[in-house]
Amino acid sequence: MSEKITFTKEGRVWLILPPDKSYKPHRQIGRINYAKRCFLTKRAEKHIMRVNNSIGLSSTAVRQMKESGLIDFIVIELQKDLKIHKLKTTPEFWLAHGEYLHFANNKLELQIFLNLELFGVRQAKKWAADQAKIKTEIRNSEMNVGRQVVV
Repeated sequence: MSEKITFTKEGRVWLILPPDKSYKPHRQIGRINYAKRCFLTKRAEKHIMRVNNSIGLSSTAVRQMKESGLIDFIVIELQKDLKIHKLKTTPEFWLAHGEYLHFANNKLELQIFLNLELFGVRQAKKWAADQAKIKTEIRNSEMNVGRQVVV
């Protein structure tokens, strides 16, 4: 059995790990606000990965959020310097720009970390628009391959 994510109708998001992962094998990792199409989780400053200044989530959770179509945004409430900082992005942006790390020795699941400087809805939306433009250009160039221009 691989790790599994469940979404309850009340909005709780649970991570269920296989038996060989002994660290908190069944834990709530956040909540979904279905009306706002948003996943929310809280992290303390100690959860910042100092090596690359990032915050991590279960890679399975982020992937399922994207694939489910239930979530438009991921919001991390980060408690740092005695303040709450709301970090917001999209699952697609997190998957495209995150760095995968696996702490197998700690019996944790594969996680994907996003640098704190990359958070921001404006940045995620700009990236999505750029991706759509690239796909359109590729589609248009594929349609034009093989066409002859008669002069």
